Amino acid sequence: MFSLRLCGPLGDCRLIRGRRAALSLLPDGSTLDSAAPDGETPCGESAAGAQAQESSFENQIFRTQHFKLFYGSDPSRLYESVDLIANEFGYRVAVFSLPPDARNLYYRVLSGEGQVFDLGGSPSCQGILESAVSLSLRDMVLNIRYSGPQAGEGAILHASWGNWQESFDLTMDYCDYPLSKYGLPGGYAEANIDIPSWVEDIAFAVKRKEGWDNKAGEDWRFRLKPLVEARNAGIVKGKKAIDIIYSAGTLNPPIAHYGVNEWQDCAEAVLSYRGAGLWEARLALDPDAASLNICFRDNNWNWDNNRGRDWAFDIR
Repeated sequence: MFSLRLCGPLGDCRLIRGRRAALSLLPDGSTLDSAAPDGETPCGESAAGAQAQESSFENQIFRTQHFKLFYGSDPSRLYESVDLIANEFGYRVAVFSLPPDARNLYYRVLSGEGQVFDLGGSPSCQGILESAVSLSLRDMVLNIRYSGPQAGEGAILHASWGNWQESFDLTMDYCDYPLSKYGLPGGYAEANIDIPSWVEDIAFAVKRKEGWDNKAGEDWRFRLKPLVEARNAGIVKGKKAIDIIYSAGTLNPPIAHYGVNEWQDCAEAVLSYRGAGLWEARLALDPDAASLNICFRDNNWNWDNNRGRDWAFDIR
């Protein structure tokens, strides 16, 4: 009858240590509204699918019941709780702080009538990361978002066009939504960069006066032509929903050839054009899938396999 959408600072399901998270409760068949600050897409929905439906307003029981989120770092001790507050879009939202030392978040939602929303009797679980980044590329303007220990006022993006022979620094903007009615917890730093025509790759770290975050010495490294992203949109209708985004590539249309857990259960999906050089498709995967492997082709069987390495994403 209802669906849960968990959202971290970067607008997907990734939770970041020391930051807030947001949980939205929606009637089945409804979607999160597209209205959000600064053009954000609410978590758990693709840009194309984030439109409110009247059915979310028509469920009188949902609108009048009281719902409470119970959560913690131990599945047998969900001692923290917060109310899910109704918003103008017809769903309930709770924004809360993550346990500071937890490796996993365990949670369940209870209604005022005693109905439990979880994974078949066990609390739902989501891992907590030290830090994460999200990139998007539209019309050769690269947006980088970072959430982690160095996200805050004064964060600096320290970057290079792939080889660290030359580097540059860019001051990042800090974005925070203390009490977001949109299901967005905020807590990330972002920067926008005009990409020179000759650039193929980027490497970067984030620094602040408190220290550095360079991904445990590995730096963040991305190929930009094309830029391929996989965003975890949570569990939708019993499947793990992953949004695949392909930007600044040469394939038209790009067709994703993908598998999970080291190329098992292979399938293909044609991406749809969203404008500004961006293509997108939503994959419905097994809920237990831990990794996604992907490459691309077009209708003429021209392939892009990331210079022979394919793309691999952790989607746990």
